[in-house]
Amino acid sequence: IRISETSYLDYSMGDPAWTEYLLLEVISKERKDSENLPPHFIPNWYFEQYCPYINPAFAYAIEADQKEVIENDLKIDDTYKFGGLRYYMSFSRTDNWFLLDDDMHTVGHGVLIRRSKELTEFPESYKLLPPESKVVGYGEFNFVTGNDTENVVMQYDVFLSAQNRSKDVALQNVGIWLYKDLTAYYQSKYPAADVKAVVIRYEVKNL
Repeated sequence: IRISETSYLDYSMGDPAWTEYLLLEVISKERKDSENLPPHFIPNWYFEQYCPYINPAFAYAIEADQKEVIENDLKIDDTYKFGGLRYYMSFSRTDNWFLLDDDMHTVGHGVLIRRSKELTEFPESYKLLPPESKVVGYGEFNFVTGNDTENVVMQYDVFLSAQNRSKDVALQNVGIWLYKDLTAYYQSKYPAADVKAVVIRYEVKNL
């Protein structure tokens, strides 16, 4: 094929900010199934500068007679820290998520399905660990693979927060807090611990 390449400069982004390619001519073609293609063509700097990510350093609250047992389980189970990987989210044009390792290699990716919720739909356990800023909305995040809405990798309840400057009408700080109630899970895992409530909370960073 013969193509044209046009790069655009935006000082608020990278250099170049983006590049567009236009097909000019198909010189020849032969059917071939593509192999070893990357899952996307997003540069590393875009994730680091423009995509929020889930901070794996989660907070938790526990109500149980044997609190230390639950606390130790939360600390040693690497799955609560995503196995050392990092979940990035892109809200720009389409809602997508990307699971990257330390070298910014893609381990997994899919679609982020967001929906609104009412506070009454949340479990009472969340009151043990309130968000650290004023809440303005509630919702749910579903991380699905590809476009398969039934294949949910992760699901979290969401508290949305926002703060204004003292004399500024526009919202200045926006926060997203992801919650998961683990009460039933730990009641089943440690029946002798008399578990009453277990909840974990993640903060979305780089918003």
